[in-house]
Amino acid sequence: MDVLAESRRLTGTIYHEFEEKMIEFSLFGFPVRVHWSFWLLAFFLGGGFYARDPDDWTRVLVAIGVIFVSILVHELGHAFAGRHYRARPEIMLLGTGGLCSLPGTRFTRPQHIFVSFAGPLAGFALAALLYVAAGAVPHHQTLLRQAVAIGLFVNIVSNVLNLLPISRSMAVRSCGTSSAPPMVNLYGGRARRRERSLPSWRSPTVSSLRA
Repeated sequence: MDVLAESRRLTGTIYHEFEEKMIEFSLFGFPVRVHWSFWLLAFFLGGGFYARDPDDWTRVLVAIGVIFVSILVHELGHAFAGRHYRARPEIMLLGTGGLCSLPGTRFTRPQHIFVSFAGPLAGFALAALLYVAAGAVPHHQTLLRQAVAIGLFVNIVSNVLNLLPISRSMAVRSCGTSSAPPMVNLYGGRARRRERSLPSWRSPTVSSLRA
């Protein structure tokens, strides 16, 4: 199933009213689509509404770039893990975060756990690289040091959130149902139709242990 068609079902009409406003490219053989709403999200998280002078706007652009790379690396973690099990991953970045579609295979429980954790692990690996690189950045390279600091913050916080409990119904809305191809979003995990009536709280990544 096409990730764009699936994203329409998951995210509602607001996305496909403007779906032509996308950036599409291939990375490591994975189709990647970036929806216009993702840039709005990155602009907001990057402090765009508070920018006043050229230096502020420069920092906002740096933040947007760092957020883009960070979320993409997270989704690539899911995608590479899915490809290992012969799935055909497709990545989409939306105003709600990242989405990795994994059609083409059915995962066993251990495989599902591995694919679910691969996204956060990729993010933590990037954070570790940034931490090591931070010591090598000269003090006078203010903008570069800010980029590293933003990258550390984004990759640590966003991936820690993967391991925190969220509403199961939220995970269902974000990840789809058993009738769709396996989906892994920014918060990991895969939902099933029968879970719609079970509004408990748990980590969607940890939930793969019980899927």
